[in-house]
Amino acid sequence: MIKNILQRAKSTISQPSSQPKPTASTEPAAVPSEPVPQPTPEASLKPTSPRDARELAVMSAKQAGYSAGDEVTGAICRHQTARHPKMLFVMVPDWHDAVLCWVKDAKSWQPVNPPYDRLKCRWSGMADVEGRLIFESADECKKSRLIRQK
Repeated sequence: MIKNILQRAKSTISQPSSQPKPTASTEPAAVPSEPVPQPTPEASLKPTSPRDARELAVMSAKQAGYSAGDEVTGAICRHQTARHPKMLFVMVPDWHDAVLCWVKDAKSWQPVNPPYDRLKCRWSGMADVEGRLIFESADECKKSRLIRQK
C-alpha cells in the first residue's frame, strides 16, 4: 500500500507543468537612455532629518547664524527654574527660547537687576536633550565683574 502511494506521488511530480512556456520575444529590450544613478552607501547612512530635539536645536542654531565658539551678550532671566548651583537661564539674541549658561557661581548673579542682568556667554556648539542650547559664561561671577569695574 505504501509503495503504491509513493509510485503515484512520483508520477504526479514527474509530469510536466500545465503552465505555458515563455516564448522568446522578437522585439529588442528597451534600453534606458540615461543610466540610473546608484545611491552611495554613505548617503544611505546619513539621516535625512534630525532624530531628536538635540539635533534639531543644533541645526536651528546654525541656521540662525550661531557657530561653536561665538560670543554674545545675553540677558539673564529673572525667574530661574533651575536649581543647579552653576547654571543660569539666559535669553540670547536671535533665539526664541531661554538657553542654559554655565557660570562659576549662579547664586552670585541673584537678584537680577540692571546693569548686572547682562552676561557674556559663548556657545559650546551643543544642546541638551530637551533642545536648549548650552552656553558657557565668559564672566565668572558678578563679584569679579564688580572688582574689574573699579
